[in-house]
Amino acid sequence: MMHLSLREEGRSPKPTYIVIEDGEIKFQDAVHIWGKDTFETEDVIKKNHGQEFHVLSIGPAGENLVRYACISHDKGREFGRCGGGAVMGSKKLEAVAIVGHGKMQVAQPDEFTEFVGELNAKIKERLKFLSEYGTPAMMAATNTTGTLPTRYWTEGQFEGFENINAEAIKKKIMKKSKACFACMVACRRVCKVENGRYTSTQIDGPEYETLYAFGSLCGNDNLESIVKANEL
Repeated sequence: MMHLSLREEGRSPKPTYIVIEDGEIKFQDAVHIWGKDTFETEDVIKKNHGQEFHVLSIGPAGENLVRYACISHDKGREFGRCGGGAVMGSKKLEAVAIVGHGKMQVAQPDEFTEFVGELNAKIKERLKFLSEYGTPAMMAATNTTGTLPTRYWTEGQFEGFENINAEAIKKKIMKKSKACFACMVACRRVCKVENGRYTSTQIDGPEYETLYAFGSLCGNDNLESIVKANEL
């Protein structure tokens, strides 16, 4: 039995990105974008096609088939795990840009509006901790229960926890909260380092996973360095 390599099946002969606008699909040359990071790629595509486009893209990790490479969206939101970025890279697919102007037709608009209202009320109440602190709120829960990944999982609590937890973020580096499309939770944190070695570093994050991965997992309680690692 012959197995086609992931790198060969359906692969473009050169870097390409796909533009989808109201159902029309076009393949565009991406040679001039290949090698750029995802932020730069998103800027180039939006400049060429319009700011209303949403862009999924890969950077050098995906291009070089790093097995855990992510697919990036909206400058910092990631389709992580399982190496989707490497799959795109193997096909020489740099990005997918999409926009649509159609409208959804709801069969029972009154009932739907009522349901949405009820659902949003429950979400607002039950997830208010995420609205206030974002996913870094998980730091307190895991540290308290002894399940915070620390020193490569040899421990479950971190003595530098208070320097990198949600309260520290809110006090030291958070500038505003932000919501993904149509989400009322707005758990995203926009943070910026104002002084020290990593001055002017600004990111959408850090999330809980980032905090423990670059923080407690490494025995690191320097919040600003975690922000810089997040950016990189």
